[in-house]
Amino acid sequence: MPRMLRGLLAVGLMAALLNNSGESTWAQGATLVREGEAYRVRAPKYEAIVAADGALTNLRVGNSEFLRPGVGISRGSYFYQNGPLKLPSVAQAAPNVLTAKSDLAAIRYEFGADTMTWTVSNASDTAMNFFLVLDAAVRAGRNEAGAWAALPTTGQWNKANLFRDRTRLEVGGTTRVWGPWEANLQVLETALAPRETRAVTFRIADATNEEIAKATEIVGAAQKAANKAMEELDLTVLSPR
Repeated sequence: MPRMLRGLLAVGLMAALLNNSGESTWAQGATLVREGEAYRVRAPKYEAIVAADGALTNLRVGNSEFLRPGVGISRGSYFYQNGPLKLPSVAQAAPNVLTAKSDLAAIRYEFGADTMTWTVSNASDTAMNFFLVLDAAVRAGRNEAGAWAALPTTGQWNKANLFRDRTRLEVGGTTRVWGPWEANLQVLETALAPRETRAVTFRIADATNEEIAKATEIVGAAQKAANKAMEELDLTVLSPR
């Protein structure tokens, strides 16, 4: 096939995938549309927003939000090197792919129907971190070894199964989890060596009845322990009267 014809076919295919509003479709029921300076992704299992600074600030499954921007320096998800980094060069590379970059870092978001792959890159000669800050309502988690914990918690987790309501969000490619941070929030961290690139993967699924029951048990036990600790505090209040 002549090169010019191939080029025309490629342009025609992209035009077919983009309607007049700039919306692209890559799977049944899945769209990516630009809204002002941000992008909104609507997939069969989730909805996400990528802001003008390149940060994916919101990840919602049904009515359940999993990220928490706007607390302290949190952007929901973001690179950190001597402070939060902005990646203002945001572009749509394919119907289901967004990229964002700066001189120091880059990220490639690939969206699927119930999965995402974020390729995070440290373009500098100094170590940096990539953080996910979870919403406070995400209260139970399980690591790759199957150990459950009430959140926030601290540990060397390379994979985290996170539970909210009836949803399980599996996040792979992390280095560790730690908390509480700021308003009792859980942080997932991926450490990046100089010039290192890693994949952070996501899979959204319905939690099983057994998982829901276990998460409820874990959170209930943690709340009961916290209440007991408060009751046992011996405090004398001098002011106000």
